[in-house]
Amino acid sequence: MKSSHCNNPSFVTLLVCGVFLLTLNSQGANPLIFNDPVQSTNGNYTGLGAYYSGTTMDFLNVGTVNGSAIDMRVTVASTVGPYSYIGLMPNVSLGSTIAGDLGFLHQANSAGTGGVDYTMTFYQGGGIFAQTVVVPQLHWIINDVDGETHQSEMVTAFNADGLQSYQVGNAGNHVTAATSASSVSFTGPGANTNENDPTGAFVLTYANTSAVTLSFRSTTGGSTFPNAVYTGLDGDLSSNPTLAGFGTPVVVPEPSGAFLIAIVGLTLLRRRRA
Repeated sequence: MKSSHCNNPSFVTLLVCGVFLLTLNSQGANPLIFNDPVQSTNGNYTGLGAYYSGTTMDFLNVGTVNGSAIDMRVTVASTVGPYSYIGLMPNVSLGSTIAGDLGFLHQANSAGTGGVDYTMTFYQGGGIFAQTVVVPQLHWIINDVDGETHQSEMVTAFNADGLQSYQVGNAGNHVTAATSASSVSFTGPGANTNENDPTGAFVLTYANTSAVTLSFRSTTGGSTFPNAVYTGLDGDLSSNPTLAGFGTPVVVPEPSGAFLIAIVGLTLLRRRRA
């Protein structure tokens, strides 16, 4: 006989179940794959592969929403500091586990802090890119956010885009997360890692969004210039389907005790009125 402690609520149980139900939303996401670009690649970066240098790149059939195909457009929103955009990499395949990913490539031209902001917007399928689509849920791994001796790496995700939760690695030396009222910034551990290594990656879950902006930043010094920065986006978790090596989801913004108590109070009030 199937049972659940959430069916027999006490104050503590409701608090636990409230958090549990919030984290359940990371399941049933809309997987994305970036293997059908409209624009052809026009460059090749040694050791990484082909890229497209235009500042807008379109992808067909990246996934489905309610059974209908959706397309996605990536735009370079801004370039900051002594950094320049190199290109976007479609259908990135690295090793035996990474395939169909999207790669972001830019470079430091001199010492300092800067980077590139990218916006990904979702549209109804068909290659028209006219009608945006709200995607119920996205569940991504952002990988290769590691850094090196002379170059730090950081990625910022924004709450306003529907950011719901994040997960970082559970090993000792992993990406660290710093939250603010409007965003979460993820900083690499400062040592090179493989693309499928959870210590240099993190998981993002979004809900009900039509566009997502990611801000890539680095601080580079004492290096030979230009110094390239690569970051990958695994839109279908194919590199790590079980999210092995990642910790539990952290809800964004993290609900306060007062918020949870309000939920509990409302639930108990409804039960008394029933």
